[in-house]
Parts: sequence; C-alpha cells; structure tokens
Amino acid sequence: MGRNNKKPIMKSLIIAFVLVCCVSCSFQTEVHCRDQKENKVFTGIEALEIKQKGMDVKLSPSLSDTLSVAIRIDDMTLRGIDTENMESPFRFMVEKGKLRIEPTYGGKVKESQGLITVLVPRSVEMVEVETREGNIEANGIRAKVMDLVSREGSVKNEDCEGWEQMHISSHH
Repeated sequence: MGRNNKKPIMKSLIIAFVLVCCVSCSFQTEVHCRDQKENKVFTGIEALEIKQKGMDVKLSPSLSDTLSVAIRIDDMTLRGIDTENMESPFRFMVEKGKLRIEPTYGGKVKESQGLITVLVPRSVEMVEVETREGNIEANGIRAKVMDLVSREGSVKNEDCEGWEQMHISSHH
C-alpha cells in the first residue's frame, strides 16, 4: 500500500519540476545590443584567434607593428543576461603573445550581426578565425599559419599566404 502512494507523489514532483523549468526558461531576459562600437589596440602580438557566431570578419595588413581591432555591433541578442552587471559583448584575452577575441557571453549569444575589422601586423605568425554564420574576408595577410573557417558563411582570400600551413573552409 505504501508503494502505490509514492508513484503519484513522484509523478507530481516530476510534473512540477518540468513546469518550473519551462516557466523559468520563458522568463529569461533577452538583451539587444545595437549600434555599438569598440576599438582596441595591441602590441607584441604573435598569434591572433577570433571565435564568434554571426559577425563578419575582415582582415587587412597593418602598416605599423600595432594590431588594431574595430568591432561594429549592428545587432546582438543575448539571452539570460543580468543587465545591471553586463560587460562588453566581446572579451579580449592576451596571453604569451596570443590575442584571443570571443563573445563574452558565449552560448548566451542568440544572434549577432556586425563587423570585426582587424589590421594585422607582419609580426603575427598565426591567424585563426572561426565563425559559425558570418563571412570572412582576408586581404594581403601573410602568416606562418593561417586558418580561416566559416561554417555557414563565405570566405574570401585575396593575396594571402600561410607559408607553413594554409587552411580555408567555407560551407556557403
């Protein structure tokens, strides 16, 4: 008799848990970042890695020893973000001469549109760019290793050279 009472209670608990999960998911806030710009300048960079979702990336040679990054966010939708403590939509991490640029909120980026423009100096030996939906355009970049990948967008490579390794992949 005690066993029969546990099944309805467990079933009710499971249904209550599912309802709480569904309600909490439906009330997740969405934040829209529009018409934002960020500009950063770096020296001493030997490797560049850009990973992001839907923004286009444009790489051009720098005329100086300075690597400069200009980000134009046309529209970025983030879900489940506390707007009071919101940071920049992009994170710039430098470690041992390598600059990594990626969305601050990773999996919370629902969609993004805009342009990341990077002026790459000759001192950069490795360039890796990976975007899920954006397009990549590289003009005149020379590096030891070059890896340009767009999973759903296009990759344009004009006069670029990876003297040890060159990998370009586009599924557009």
